[in-house]
Amino acid sequence: MKPLGHHLVMRLKNNGVLPPDTPSRRLMARLLLRQGRNAGLLAFRVVDTHIHLLLTCDRRRAGSFAQASGSALSLRLRPEAPFAPAWYEPVRTQRHLYRTFRYVFRQEERHQITVDPWAEGSNLPDLLGLRVVGAWTTTAVRAALPRVARADLLDHLRIGLPHLPVDPFEQPAVPDLEVLAASAAAAVGLPALAGKGPLVVQARMAAIAASRDTRTADLARALELSPTTVRTLRRRAPAPNLVEAVRRQASIRGPVSPLRLVRAS
Repeated sequence: MKPLGHHLVMRLKNNGVLPPDTPSRRLMARLLLRQGRNAGLLAFRVVDTHIHLLLTCDRRRAGSFAQASGSALSLRLRPEAPFAPAWYEPVRTQRHLYRTFRYVFRQEERHQITVDPWAEGSNLPDLLGLRVVGAWTTTAVRAALPRVARADLLDHLRIGLPHLPVDPFEQPAVPDLEVLAASAAAAVGLPALAGKGPLVVQARMAAIAASRDTRTADLARALELSPTTVRTLRRRAPAPNLVEAVRRQASIRGPVSPLRLVRAS
């Protein structure tokens, strides 16, 4: 019987700890999502010493994915050792596919560690609308695992954020200025809002739009921009899903206030 997919585990040859900081986890997520688009990637989670992944492709394609991903991660992260050959397990039934999907996201619970409370080294933020880089995995999961519910995904997120409300995204909110820049950077998977790259500009536009009636001077301070730049970006239309991602990131990172519908001038 042809497998429905493959469960992979990637680790370094010395079984060492993968780069543990937030910028590295975001970089790993971007690289894995880039490689996984053509390999039927449904889920992945970077733990401390290894990476679990669930792919819906054949064994040959899974091997190509692992090789390309290991090379890309080694090139960009420069770990102390190269990646070892990946471990593969064929997923042969729909029940096994669901079980593996859940298993991938519950790794910190299984190993009793909390190194990534916001699950940024996974595609869980993409599946919950917290990040836009891997939004395409939402469509892939709906097609392959139609019984996965939003409540299930939120339960996975609560491993690192146990005090998360039942529905943290129910009420649209104006992000607190203290977490605005961090929320915008997380929404696009970048270490910070630095430079003038297209993705940075898009994230800044979304942060400004998410803040609605916040004063220009306050936004300029929060985003480390000039008031003129804030006014310029306010006149541009950001991607709606990115604006929502910034709001959702802010809702799990800091205090929020009810959304006011009066736009700033």
